[in-house]
Amino acid sequence: VASAVLMRKNLIPWSRLSIQQAFVMGLLGALIFFDVGQFSLLNIDRSRSFYVISWVAHGEIGLKDSQLDLSRVNSAEALNESAILQRVQENLDRGVFTLRMGQYELTSRGRFLYSFSNFVADQFRLKGWFKNRT
Repeated sequence: VASAVLMRKNLIPWSRLSIQQAFVMGLLGALIFFDVGQFSLLNIDRSRSFYVISWVAHGEIGLKDSQLDLSRVNSAEALNESAILQRVQENLDRGVFTLRMGQYELTSRGRFLYSFSNFVADQFRLKGWFKNRT
């Protein structure tokens, strides 16, 4: 209804849009869509930050004697403790999870990111995610 009103008032001059302009607009839209899509897929599949969110969701990381405890994480990514510590701090700062009594817990934002990551990984069969998430 709103688009019909806009077209009647000539606010959007669709009739003046050439085929070439329509093609370019469509191509730009597709490029933006696929660029964002690819970025999201690669981020979930290869991002330590997403792996850390998964480990927190499964209760696999916490503090032991005031030090980061990764002993329950079953991933080669956990071997780089300084990089994991950096991702933990970034996610704490962003409000993705919190620290309570030595255990990290997902916030509502973290639960959403974790659910979204699992959904996307299932749909696109992201091997890196399944290998490193738990």
